[in-house]
Amino acid sequence: ALPIYGPEKNEVYKDYPEILSDELLAKANTGDPAAQSEVGKYYLRVAEEQDEEVNNGIAVGWLIKSAKQGRREAVKLLQNCLSDRRGITSENPRDRKST
Repeated sequence: ALPIYGPEKNEVYKDYPEILSDELLAKANTGDPAAQSEVGKYYLRVAEEQDEEVNNGIAVGWLIKSAKQGRREAVKLLQNCLSDRRGITSENPRDRKST
């Protein structure tokens, strides 16, 4: 079930991918920063519905890759994850600090 934060919370995710296509994932895996950001957003959306800790962690991993390539959207999303304590783990603080 989705956490109840009011309609504005649902608005946050309205432009996030609802499905993860093979094409998008392939682009992300080849290093496309826009695709990496979209994959990260997909996992943030999924985390709202299931396996929050796991999916937020996956999202942050993709967003870090994207941010390291200068994708500003990914940096903003990582800042939000940090302030909301979503997906930031003991395995990724070093990566986060370098963005």
